[in-house]
Amino acid sequence: MQQGETVFWIFMIVLTPISVGSFLVVIWWMARPRGETESAERIDRIWRQRDIWGEAICRQLIDRQVEPGMTPEMVRLAWGDPQSVRQPKPDIEQWLYDDAPPETTTNYVSFQAGQVTTATKATLKPLLTWGPWPIIIISLGISILVSMIAIGVVFFT
Repeated sequence: MQQGETVFWIFMIVLTPISVGSFLVVIWWMARPRGETESAERIDRIWRQRDIWGEAICRQLIDRQVEPGMTPEMVRLAWGDPQSVRQPKPDIEQWLYDDAPPETTTNYVSFQAGQVTTATKATLKPLLTWGPWPIIIISLGISILVSMIAIGVVFFT
């Protein structure tokens, strides 16, 4: 085996895991769970209340928005059942949502006299906002660089 051939195969051994890794990242990104999918039943249950609550409120609930003045039933339709419930004062009830929907960052909702008084929010940054693209671009850049070196070694030595 010539020197150029040896270098070529060493580079191929390096490139193959990078290429396979990039491919697996793309497959993972496409197949990953994306949280709760919109339930037609949930939307239907909200929309049936349109005559009572009004179209604007129904659209907010479908978009999972909770605002002061909403009832516990509305909050349940928007976010589901709370993870836990506490009562810091006799006339105030708080619903804790540590697993709030991904598009929201609300930790708890406070009720007084059967209506939302506050929805306290914490700012959370998404872990991976750009998707797999930085990983793919870096992997492809490394692959192209190593390929160019391998081609140079094979053909110009």
